[in-house]
Amino acid sequence: MSKRELKQQQWHERIAAYRASGLSRSAFCREQNLNLWQLNYWLRKENPRSTPSKASPTWIPVEVNPHEQLCSRNVLQIKVGVATIEVKPGFDEKLLGDVIRTLSALC
Repeated sequence: MSKRELKQQQWHERIAAYRASGLSRSAFCREQNLNLWQLNYWLRKENPRSTPSKASPTWIPVEVNPHEQLCSRNVLQIKVGVATIEVKPGFDEKLLGDVIRTLSALC
């Protein structure tokens, strides 16, 4: 048996032991003193169908409503701490003031 075949056989046995152990990959590697990336490599090599395919992306048509784009330009965003407030035309000035004072006190 060649050195390469011996290594493949050894990893085949390790993978079988990992699957039978019921342990996570990390726990199994700690227990067996193995590198996690090596186990992951051999798992992919043994089962290449589990790796993501390199198929070309699928494009999805998107319809953009020009009216919505114009409306979004009239929105003012105010950031107070971690909060963001969107202010649109016709807003209630008193309510906005109350909200900003409350957020300022909390943030």
